[in-house]
Amino acid sequence: MGRLSGKTALIVGAAHPEGAAVASLFAWEGAKVALTHDGQPGVAELAEEIRGFGGEAVVVPLDDAASSSAWKSAVEEAAKAFSSIHILVYVAGGYREHDRERSLETETLASWERVLRTWTSSAYLGIRSAAPALRREGGAVVNVVSSSAVSPQAGSSVAASEGAIRILSKSAAIEHAKDGIRVNAVVVGNLYADYDKDVPAGRRGTARDVAHAVLYLASDESAYVNGSELIVDGGSSARSRKDIVTRRQAGEGALGQT
Repeated sequence: MGRLSGKTALIVGAAHPEGAAVASLFAWEGAKVALTHDGQPGVAELAEEIRGFGGEAVVVPLDDAASSSAWKSAVEEAAKAFSSIHILVYVAGGYREHDRERSLETETLASWERVLRTWTSSAYLGIRSAAPALRREGGAVVNVVSSSAVSPQAGSSVAASEGAIRILSKSAAIEHAKDGIRVNAVVVGNLYADYDKDVPAGRRGTARDVAHAVLYLASDESAYVNGSELIVDGGSSARSRKDIVTRRQAGEGALGQT
């Protein structure tokens, strides 16, 4: 407890399980947290829960995360509430599951543009809008994306968007290193799919696993980590694709068996 004492964090995506876990863990570790709200349920309740165990939390509106003016307002509200911002966490989200199943030929241009606007433009605007406040304090940005960012499958817009956020994180890290701002990414394996036997760790991951990775990259413990990505997938990406296919074809059954 106390790894983020004296820090203020703006957390985008707190309505998602991973974002909620990050918010709770940050508050437990001493950070003051500002949670963005875009109309999805649960954010106000999460803030109340954090205050219930002694943490400090406020909710700030971010009705359109792909709007420059909305981002400017959210950053100003968070800074007004806590005087400063040291950390920005952006949890990519907002797609519908069937977006992953659309091929390059069947996905409409409107769908493609919606996903990239919802995710990539939002991440870009987040860094751009928070940079002045982070520069004053010396800060950290952590973008959370799925494994599509490094190992894409079907669903071209999702893979393109998350891959773009991953590379954006590296580019921003280089640009803002001189300002004392670090930018890193957490790449998350599928926490919910039913393929436990393919995970070397022998279990599915949890939102808490993700939150601890984000905590490390947001804390001073990672002061010399910049432009990097931390993969949280129980070791799945360490396996070759051929190995995974072979194991599935062989029908290996018991959880964690090798």
